[in-house]
Amino acid sequence: MRRVVIQDDLREAQIRPDSGFNTYIELLERDLEVFLADTVLVELDVCPACGSPDAFPDFEKMRISYVRCGQCRTCYASPRPEMEALDQFYAESDAIQYWNSSVAERTASARKQYIFSPRATWVLETAGVHQQEDGLLVDFYTKYPVYLEELKTKGSFSRILIRKPAVSIDELVAVEGFEVANKIEEGTVSVVAAFEVIERLFDPLAFMQHIHRLLRPGGLVFLTTLSISGFDLSILRENARNLLPPTHLTLLSYEGIHRLIERGGFSLVEFSTPGQLDVALVLDALQRDPEIALPPVIDSALRRRGENVHEDLQDFLQKANLSSHVWIAAQKLAS
Repeated sequence: MRRVVIQDDLREAQIRPDSGFNTYIELLERDLEVFLADTVLVELDVCPACGSPDAFPDFEKMRISYVRCGQCRTCYASPRPEMEALDQFYAESDAIQYWNSSVAERTASARKQYIFSPRATWVLETAGVHQQEDGLLVDFYTKYPVYLEELKTKGSFSRILIRKPAVSIDELVAVEGFEVANKIEEGTVSVVAAFEVIERLFDPLAFMQHIHRLLRPGGLVFLTTLSISGFDLSILRENARNLLPPTHLTLLSYEGIHRLIERGGFSLVEFSTPGQLDVALVLDALQRDPEIALPPVIDSALRRRGENVHEDLQDFLQKANLSSHVWIAAQKLAS
């Protein structure tokens, strides 16, 4: 199974500047308070990843309760809003509009260098290996049009279809080769991309099954998400500043990702954790709250060792698939 490791000098402030991120959190807390006061929440009977009914309470974040699956160890919000309510929240939230119009624009250059260009290269190279580099590509919940521009410039897809865009894409669809698709014929798509999507859905399995129906035989799906098995989230849990409901309702574990892919009708062809910020995020959390308890060996490595150890640890997390930032590529199995 293929794995990607990225060696770049990315810093959190380049993609999440402190002032902008603090404002985003403040707005999100306000939006979520109003949203929860007027929204019916649904209790999940089974784990959204593996389908097990075995779960126990884990933590609470912004008045959203999270439980841990006793089988695959996926962490998920239950009860949670249904998809119609979530779509309305994502469309109307002041916080999300602020992020898309302010923070994302201010960090566009860094995001293109460190996030979008590597993702476009990843998709195109993997699609080429599996003979899916032509035909239709569908991008779900598009948030960053510059990534799609990179795909069109570097790739050979005949058309790029955009499904449920999360931001204005008027300028993008004015360019030949891009279009918004309200309906897609099943069995016609070469590649589906859904970045930072699976964690914000009410039912991840239903989404994977929908993608399976859209793809042609041998078609590929590309996902990125946060994993609770990753270094920073497994240590910080509710103290992780980048774990924010309702955009993070399902935090898949390593085992949960494999089970979800299998249940959706796919074969996993790539599982990588090319995250570059796990150690930096934990160090930042310790600076904000020195009382956070860490395992002794991690405490020593982070508090008492130097920058070289921190860099070596982050490199190890990437190579050992222990970063919380996950890239997944999977291929449609024959029905």
